[in-house]
Amino acid sequence: DHIVEEDVSFVGPIQESMTSPGFRGVPLNYQERRIYHWHAELDRRIGMDRVPVHLRVPSLLDAWVERE
Repeated sequence: DHIVEEDVSFVGPIQESMTSPGFRGVPLNYQERRIYHWHAELDRRIGMDRVPVHLRVPSLLDAWVERE
């Protein structure tokens, strides 16, 4: 219970900091990146034109991919 209480005590300050001009997003951890990649790959294989806009995975990583 102590750990949960400690974690909950940080929620307010964290939420507040997310509205600051300096906040640029939260990096995905390893497992979240794998899930994101899986959904992006599904969209790619299905075909972006066949996936409804509201269900598409946003292309967040394109700016970081080097193409020849």
